[in-house]
Amino acid sequence: MAKSKWKPPKEALIGGMTYTIKTYAESKHLKSGWRRAGYVNFRTQTIHIQRDHPDDMKATLLHEILHVIFRQVEEDIGMDEDLHLNEDLVHAMVRSLRCTFKGNKIKLF
Repeated sequence: MAKSKWKPPKEALIGGMTYTIKTYAESKHLKSGWRRAGYVNFRTQTIHIQRDHPDDMKATLLHEILHVIFRQVEEDIGMDEDLHLNEDLVHAMVRSLRCTFKGNKIKLF
């Protein structure tokens, strides 16, 4: 499997909170059978990204950052709905943001 040459930053400041970013080699499989390219541990404030994943690591990092942002929004406005768990919403936001950045020649990362 081809490794990405891009390396994520070691940390990200997201909404005033510092998240450590770590990479891992092995594939994480969920009970549903889906393979996960990344995940967030909210307790330790750590974002994990699979470094050997064939998909774009930048998109995976953006995806995980959005999970964090949505959780912060929920807490900030006292929202009962778990937006940060809505994978369809997060995927749609990643697609929209990437198209916006690319269409306007804004470099992401």
